[in-house]
Amino acid sequence: MRNVGKKQLLKQLKAKNPDIKEKDGSYGLINPSDNRSIILSRTNPNDKYGIAACPLIMAALVEQMQKDGFTSSLNFYYVDVENEENIPNYFAIEKGRVVAKNFFPKSEVVNIYLLKDRVVSSFDFN
Repeated sequence: MRNVGKKQLLKQLKAKNPDIKEKDGSYGLINPSDNRSIILSRTNPNDKYGIAACPLIMAALVEQMQKDGFTSSLNFYYVDVENEENIPNYFAIEKGRVVAKNFFPKSEVVNIYLLKDRVVSSFDFN
């Protein structure tokens, strides 16, 4: 998925996606909802486009989903303390959803995060 994400970044750059900005050898997506930058790639001295970061990799999963014929995805993640080794921070997954929404606006992704005492979701009602 890292390679698929990198290819998608190159496609977006070629298409001149106005939300993607380069800074010091890495790339970021300016989130339209809050103008914060989401890291797409990390600096790599051997590659001028950098190494694909987690949000870009998560967006690559949505691209694969589209290739497989799906237009929506409902994902469940257990993110409480016992699973910190696997998912130390679910914000990277959510940022990936924002990147995917920018790159693939016709796909819908909803992430459900299960904790011991509550459920958090990324439902997007717009």
